[in-house]
Amino acid sequence: MVEGSQVSMKIKRIAQLTTVHPRYDTRILVKTSASLAARGFEVVLLVADSLEDELVSGVRIVNIGGSKGNRIVKTLNRLVLMFRAAVKENADIYHFHDPELMLIAPLLKLRGKVVIYDVHEDVPRQVLRKKWIPFLLRRPISLLIRAVESLVSKLVDGIVTVTPTIASRFPSEKTIETRNYVDLKEFDSYEPTKSKSLITYVGGITEARGIVPMVSAFANLPVNLTLAGKFQESGLEKKCKSTPGWQNVNFIGWQSRKSIVEILDETQIGLVVLQATGDYEEAFPVKLFEYMAAGAAVIASDFPLWREIIDGAECGICVDPASATAIEEAIAYLKNNPDVAKKMGLNGRKAVVENYNWESQATKLFHMYDKLLSV
Repeated sequence: MVEGSQVSMKIKRIAQLTTVHPRYDTRILVKTSASLAARGFEVVLLVADSLEDELVSGVRIVNIGGSKGNRIVKTLNRLVLMFRAAVKENADIYHFHDPELMLIAPLLKLRGKVVIYDVHEDVPRQVLRKKWIPFLLRRPISLLIRAVESLVSKLVDGIVTVTPTIASRFPSEKTIETRNYVDLKEFDSYEPTKSKSLITYVGGITEARGIVPMVSAFANLPVNLTLAGKFQESGLEKKCKSTPGWQNVNFIGWQSRKSIVEILDETQIGLVVLQATGDYEEAFPVKLFEYMAAGAAVIASDFPLWREIIDGAECGICVDPASATAIEEAIAYLKNNPDVAKKMGLNGRKAVVENYNWESQATKLFHMYDKLLSV
């Protein structure tokens, strides 16, 4: 093991499990898995997709296979495939990243395994706004998920969360908070003197993430929005394409991590105008910190937590995320005052280097692993 580790010299095998996230998910692969591999663990990432097995950043990525059928059938099939693959790996720690995998956590515990639940989002709250779930079923399902999480939290050995609000729902003695800050190694090409011009949004494209007012803000602007991501709701792409402002959108679809970093390297202004949903207000969106790491000025939702970060770093402008006019005015101001935008970008980069970086969070994860493996 790496110098300073508290565990034995025998290399420990770690299995990261996800049936929902893509294999190149930033938090799962780039941060958690690659960080553990760099520290000397043998790390395998089990995913459910149709791609070939591969080795990325020292992490062995294994495809457990996809599944067909309706949503319920696909979920059950994925659980069976994941459990079989997980048992086959015979890992020392199983670290899972999806709520549905709570259903196999007890089975892994029965086999005497160490299990960690990584809670990326406030799922009980999210269910309340899932349009594909019938309205009358949302609250009962939300309460059921909360009850299952409470039960599983008593069974698993460790819990990793991303915000204080989520962490407060779980036993404090086994819970840590690792926020979605930036892995600075991804942004080592940063050049403070580089001239940039793009206005960018990168990430999942949904109404809750502000795509409609974002597009509408460009209806009267003589500039373009570079839109990188995937539409995640039925009919939303069609709706956006009929929204005034779409004529000024350069939609480039889903992009690899390498391409995203290259896009951000050219970005002058980054947009993160998530809507007030009850959970986003308390989130630490990774795209906010990625924009800052790339030296872009930020236009962000005017939530108290976000304003504290942005005003504290003097790295952007907070706006009403539901107001296309407010977003438009902020963009126009920064475009008309490039020196201000440049200064905000420099300030954001400095704040990430000093505070909002993954390295500051990874130490907490390493401590949890060392503690669990030494028991």
